[in-house]
Amino acid sequence: TGLVEGISAAGATPRDRRYTALADAEFMVNGLMPAPKYPLPPLQAGASPALISKAVIAEQGIPLVVLNAGLPQPPTVPHLDLGGKPAQCLSTGAALPLDVVRHLWQQGLEQGELLRAESDYLLLAECVVGGTTTALGVLTGLGVDAAERVNSSHPTCNHSQKQALVTKGLSRAGLSQLHPLDVVAAVGDPMQPVVAGLALAASRTRPVLLAGGTQMLAVYALMVAIAESVVPAGVRIDLGGDSARAGEVLGSFGRILVLAVICMMLVLLVPFGRLLEPAVVGLSLPLSIVGAMLALLITRSDFGIVSLLGLLFLLGLLDKNAILLMDYINQLRRAGLKRTDAIMKTGLVRLRPILMTTASTVLGMVPIAIGLGAGAELRQPMAVAIIGGLLTSTLLSLLVVPVLYTLLEDGWGWLTRRST
Repeated sequence: TGLVEGISAAGATPRDRRYTALADAEFMVNGLMPAPKYPLPPLQAGASPALISKAVIAEQGIPLVVLNAGLPQPPTVPHLDLGGKPAQCLSTGAALPLDVVRHLWQQGLEQGELLRAESDYLLLAECVVGGTTTALGVLTGLGVDAAERVNSSHPTCNHSQKQALVTKGLSRAGLSQLHPLDVVAAVGDPMQPVVAGLALAASRTRPVLLAGGTQMLAVYALMVAIAESVVPAGVRIDLGGDSARAGEVLGSFGRILVLAVICMMLVLLVPFGRLLEPAVVGLSLPLSIVGAMLALLITRSDFGIVSLLGLLFLLGLLDKNAILLMDYINQLRRAGLKRTDAIMKTGLVRLRPILMTTASTVLGMVPIAIGLGAGAELRQPMAVAIIGGLLTSTLLSLLVVPVLYTLLEDGWGWLTRRST
């Protein structure tokens, strides 16, 4: 699959990609050498992930074990040969013989038992040229809707090319209610059964990190599918480890968000002296969430803890629009203006400061949202969420806040008169 023209960015040409995995293994073990047998291939864009990986394991002193799951030639560095074989293009619908897949799965289980006895933490990485396409094939074959969600390292992802190969392979394979390993045999690669076996065996007693992108997502889906095929009735599979902790963090963050809103409304109750204005502020806050979610969706940014922090910042940034409007409305009404006239004049007077403060905040977030500077990809979702929330809430609050102010005041007056 990796030799199909344009399918992978792990080498400028198919000829370069033929030796990418061998070059990565050699570089990961030996580092920079004056005359490597397999030099790192030229790329069309970016830098080789092997450079980053080598820097990390060298700095952290992480021991390295190289496993050969099925390369055309053996690596030139010390390694464990698992007895696999190179996969055919997945478009054939017969990427690997089923007996080879089962053998690699068993080898993964055995090596996982050995590695968990030698370390306290297992970090599993891979080098599979065209691996995002085989990942798409396995995810689709397992029933996961992964269309246009499996990205490659191309500057612009070749989704249509990947999907065409996967569709062709699955059509030729004719899969229907088969074992997950049959899916790997049809449209997968040798790495997937090995890493699935390694992770399942080692994770019984040791933490395991699947260090990769969509290739490892396909491995995880394969692990879950295999586990579900063997567990007895009445037993269910739940996320554990880091995934469970991430769920707990998200749950606690939701409680923090609610507590922040309550505290903000209590603080506003003191200067305004009644519940009307705090209620309007609280009801206008969802306007920012809509904009933040749309911005994250349009830019395809990650939704996680960092973007949730952006939502928390929005709570403090956005209530000022409603406060500016309602405070000036109340001032004008105390000066003798009728409510409608006060609202109309407030919209004209407060429009400029609201737009100025919003523009300054948005422009300040643009460099972070663009992704400038080291580690920008970590902060980027927060900036995108803040910009999206500010833009929509600013535009909508100029209309929604006066309407809510009028409706709630009229409603409260009607309830008061009815009770008396």
